[in-house]
Amino acid sequence: MAASLVLADLHGTSHQATIWKYVESQDERIALAMYYPLNFSTNNPVFWRGVASTPFFKRYPNLELPKTLQTGHPWRAAMDLGQIIDGEMELSCGSDRKVTFRWEAKWNRHALMVLLRRRPQLSGLGEAIRRLSS
Repeated sequence: MAASLVLADLHGTSHQATIWKYVESQDERIALAMYYPLNFSTNNPVFWRGVASTPFFKRYPNLELPKTLQTGHPWRAAMDLGQIIDGEMELSCGSDRKVTFRWEAKWNRHALMVLLRRRPQLSGLGEAIRRLSS
């Protein structure tokens, strides 16, 4: 996400539009979820719209995103702290199938942008190699 934000600033474009276009043009599995506060007095963001790269959509067509982000939701921390927050989260992809995604969230004072990527599948291999070599 940070690279997209730097590009947006360099070219004078909105962060939101730049990240959106970045996701659309990728050949890797990546998606963007956009949340807007339904009511600024409650400040609970509601899912507005998402975009996914073609490979992401082909692999995860039934991804289920939270509809509303209540206080305490990890993505919501980007709003509360005013900085990019990241982590990993298991999300349902339909038919009782759970998939772990890496995510980054950024609040731009208007929208909460959540960038999703598939957790690298080789991370477990790296851990096993480290254990064997110790």
